[in-house]
Amino acid sequence: MLASKPIAVGEANAIPMAATVNLPSPIAVSGPAMGLVLNLQQSASATLTKNSPGGDTYTIRPTFTLVSMPIPQDSRLAKVRGLDGRITSTSSGENKFTLKTVNGYSRPTAPAGSLFTITTDASTTYQGVGGFSSLAVGAFVNADLALQPDGSLLATRIEVEDPNATNVMIGPISFVYGACIASSNSLTDFGSLQQGSDLDTNPVDYWRYPYDSRTVFRISRQISIPANLPFAATFNSSSVVAGQNVSLSSLSISSSVRATTITLRPQNINGAVTAVSSAGPFSVYSVSLAPYDLFPTLAVQPAQTTVLQNPNVVEVYVDNSTELLNSNVLAPGSVFRFKGLIFNDNGTLRMFSAQISDGVPE
Repeated sequence: MLASKPIAVGEANAIPMAATVNLPSPIAVSGPAMGLVLNLQQSASATLTKNSPGGDTYTIRPTFTLVSMPIPQDSRLAKVRGLDGRITSTSSGENKFTLKTVNGYSRPTAPAGSLFTITTDASTTYQGVGGFSSLAVGAFVNADLALQPDGSLLATRIEVEDPNATNVMIGPISFVYGACIASSNSLTDFGSLQQGSDLDTNPVDYWRYPYDSRTVFRISRQISIPANLPFAATFNSSSVVAGQNVSLSSLSISSSVRATTITLRPQNINGAVTAVSSAGPFSVYSVSLAPYDLFPTLAVQPAQTTVLQNPNVVEVYVDNSTELLNSNVLAPGSVFRFKGLIFNDNGTLRMFSAQISDGVPE
């Protein structure tokens, strides 16, 4: 049995590095289709050493585990959630389309990721468009997929945030500015995922997007927000704050072109529970973030239009729709990973969590 296999990682313009793929047990290939899980071991892949007052140093050695995964007959149990990509073709006769996925920081030699063929059926939910006939070549979609027993992919949810966009950048907001570019507010986004007519050929590390009254602020429907939340789950030009995960749509990448749509996206936080309370049908967990997390680092920068007074704590709301994957008891003193939408409620960070997993030490 092969225990590990070093493989080359990088491109022509990247620094070459070695990746290790560990096989905990033999993988037997059988049947018409089977699933494989390639899991990045984050703590084993990156090491950061803080040198004060000198510069920090880090090493990156990508380490994965690869295991087989049986494909359940009930496709609802085998899902790929929140896959982003751009439609390259559609087939109305077969209700299929091909999707070119986002490949992180695009490079001219590899402007996008893999190409998937995706089917739809009568149970597919459409958000932002009326149905399959409204899916156009060039449109950016966010989709939930179910792995079928024959290995094909069925879309259970398809969301189009901005049908007219030609570029999309997805990542955390790093700074929120007041009116200074053509009398417009603006924000800087770190494009950890990016794709588009301009971004595929001219990728950027980050971009400063002006926005005004024509810019549409919206919330991703990847997570259903309960109507009875005890706070106002709003996202707009007055509440946007550095550290939130967003996707920004635009018609081009230039300093004079505004963001046409800014969509609040789900994100993960890892932190220690410090207190537990309740609000109606919701359990509320006060979660303390590490000082190096996004909000404590970014949302306190001066000269921003929105600055948090207590960026180290997120109030997490959980109800009976939240998926509980944690093995440890949700109690003060334990560390968990919460996935959900984070809102700035008049200076207090509040998350509705769709999923909870065991966390990692900070």
